[in-house]
Amino acid sequence: MLSLQCTDKARKSLLRSAFLAGVLLLSACASGPQTEKAKRTQSAAGGQPGVVREVPPEAMTLYERATAVMAAGDFLEAQLQFQEFLLRYPSYPGAHVNLAIIFVANGDDVAAEVSLTEALGVDPNYAPALNQLGMLMRRQGQFDKASAAYTKAIDADPQYALAHYNL
Repeated sequence: MLSLQCTDKARKSLLRSAFLAGVLLLSACASGPQTEKAKRTQSAAGGQPGVVREVPPEAMTLYERATAVMAAGDFLEAQLQFQEFLLRYPSYPGAHVNLAIIFVANGDDVAAEVSLTEALGVDPNYAPALNQLGMLMRRQGQFDKASAAYTKAIDADPQYALAHYNL
């Protein structure tokens, strides 16, 4: 019986590792800007699509540090760093999306949805947040809402491949 528990424990650990690898891949795609110019710009607060502002270099440093901690698998520390980041830079939707990914990994769908709602409050057309919302709705069996979120992500950014794939 003990060896069966170890096997189950090892299997759960492997599944968690595979899940985390997938989440981190998606988080890199979801919140990782494509170009240096995109990396330095972000939609303005207040959900005004098309309005772009410069992201301070110190904000990018803090964001990249939190992302690295998340990639290393230390979700508790990453969560704390993203929350601290958002206290200083609340209008950065990518940090909200990464928090949502952490919450999902920890099994807290309610907190994940709140975080995604906050990201969409900053920028209602932020494709990575819409895509993550679609994934959350799909896991909850709300397929119409998932489809609507993916479609809105594609409308917001027709080049966003993950939303096409998930739809």
